[in-house]
Amino acid sequence: MTTNENILTAKLTETVEELKVKYAARLTAAINGNFERMTEAVVGMTAKAARVYICGDQNTWHPTPGHSGFPGVVNSLFTEDNNGEYRYSDRFVDWYVPVDADTAAAKVAKFVDTATENFATSFLAKNTKKVTGVIGDDTIKSISIRLHTDLTGRVNVELTNGSRFSMTFDIITKWSSRGTMFNQFPTRFANVRFADGSKMKNPSEAKMKREFANS
Repeated sequence: MTTNENILTAKLTETVEELKVKYAARLTAAINGNFERMTEAVVGMTAKAARVYICGDQNTWHPTPGHSGFPGVVNSLFTEDNNGEYRYSDRFVDWYVPVDADTAAAKVAKFVDTATENFATSFLAKNTKKVTGVIGDDTIKSISIRLHTDLTGRVNVELTNGSRFSMTFDIITKWSSRGTMFNQFPTRFANVRFADGSKMKNPSEAKMKREFANS
């Protein structure tokens, strides 16, 4: 690893430990909320009726209040046979068939633990790449990270040549149509100042790579 990558990785690793706690709590709350509402709703229903109930429509996936914004999970709970009938998938049984509280909690905890570690790995890799990608050949003089109350924050970087910038980040969790969870890490650059003291107007990642990294 380069000097900049080592500096960034060390600082981001400190931050990600706090983010992991917040991430796990948010994910656990969302899953538990779905579990409690939906197990009550679908007990005794046919798969087709349950699918319509959860989604509000047989042919499209529109989240309802009991849905908690996780259409990918709901979509993956059912499979459609050649006759157009919906049947419970293995994932439905795994997630939503009522079980004792300890078993349910263990399933959720196992999923959240794995998801949280995957999140941490991706967060470190993607944000290290984004920051080092706009620095160029200069070396980091100082770096600080400020976390907000939610899963957002700001990275402040100063380089040895006197230039500096801030990068805000967000952590968004989504589910694919097949029920696979994934994270997105959108960023935005701000407060960009070149070594000569001039400022960059309307900074973007492409502009930072093109102008700031070569300054």
